[in-house]
Amino acid sequence: MADLRERLKINEERLKEVNDFILDPDSELINRLLEIVEQYGGPEEINRKANEARKLENLLTRLK
Repeated sequence: MADLRERLKINEERLKEVNDFILDPDSELINRLLEIVEQYGGPEEINRKANEARKLENLLTRLK
């Protein structure tokens, strides 16, 4: 099991590449993703709606 867990490790060079991509202000993909997130109220609002949708009473209402 430890070997499998070790295989999930992201080496520092690759992690830096991912961070560089995410933080690049010219990254069209990330810019578009952030625009979409903002359209839905930002991360906090998206998470609030997700938490509300997971409540049992709301799931049962949707099921009906």
